[in-house]
Amino acid sequence: MAKKPTYEELEQRVKELEKAEVERKKLEEDLRQSEKELREIKRILEDRVESVLSPEKSLADLEVTDLVGIETLKELNEVFADAFDICLLLTDANGKYITGPSNLCEPCQVIRRTEKGLERCKANDALLAKKAQVSAHPIITRCSNIGFIDAVVPIHIGGRHVASWLVGQFCPPEVDEKRVRQCALKIGADEQELLAAYDKMKSRPVEELENALELLAVIARRLSEYGFNNLTLAREITSRKLAEETLRQSEEKSRGVLEASPDPIVVYDIQGRVIYLNQAFTRVFSWTQEELWGKKIHYVPEANWPETQMMIGMVLKGKSFSGIMSRRHTKQGNIVSYLNLVVN
Repeated sequence: MAKKPTYEELEQRVKELEKAEVERKKLEEDLRQSEKELREIKRILEDRVESVLSPEKSLADLEVTDLVGIETLKELNEVFADAFDICLLLTDANGKYITGPSNLCEPCQVIRRTEKGLERCKANDALLAKKAQVSAHPIITRCSNIGFIDAVVPIHIGGRHVASWLVGQFCPPEVDEKRVRQCALKIGADEQELLAAYDKMKSRPVEELENALELLAVIARRLSEYGFNNLTLAREITSRKLAEETLRQSEEKSRGVLEASPDPIVVYDIQGRVIYLNQAFTRVFSWTQEELWGKKIHYVPEANWPETQMMIGMVLKGKSFSGIMSRRHTKQGNIVSYLNLVVN
């Protein structure tokens, strides 16, 4: 016959249960707050996933530097400019410089050293960028300072203009010394310095520029596709990691509630194997989670198999129940006279 507990033991047990109840309520409140936060995170995640699956909905915030690193863009600028002996610079959709001009010709260097010349160059670049907003193809035009041939290659993402490659320093035959002198006078440049720089320029057919623009347009399209695919992949990975972290935190909160419960709790998989048990279960039945993980517990007395089979049948049908009286063996072979079972 089991020894009756003393008053002090009962009092200690009551204190333990009261403490466990306080901890349980606190953890439940934490869990409710966590669930609220999880719902908000879920909403944000759904918005992000929707943006990934339907990228057009989030393009308004994208810049070309979100897709490709600034150092990569600078390197590409320099290599292409040197290969085709042209001036090349990259602007955003509003004409603001992203990269400085690569391979700037000497006349343009002289022009840009004057206040008026630089101001007119920037205005010309902004105008080219504006023209690129309404075109999917390269545009050829003339600079407003000296009359060199300029061009712009638009970069689009999902139909939205995000950047422009500005191309320059092609000198057509009609730009002569007279026009150079007029330019120097107009912008306040040193006439002899500008003429000396112009003398080093060679006249080039526009077909050379067209060939360079054709290749640059292909690079722009591939750059957009490459960068956008990278961004999409990065967003998917970020969303997945955030979802995994959210799930991990939720599991930790739920486990905390289960651990704080003063009642024995055991969780089975669909085959009836143990996948979790709390400390109260170990205290009552003596088995630890390490002992029972992935195993079936043979602790149902023969007389209690009918209601146990009934409960198993209800679980397999997806039903919940509570308050069913039953008995179980402990690890030592003792029988716990009854157990208030709750299954959700």
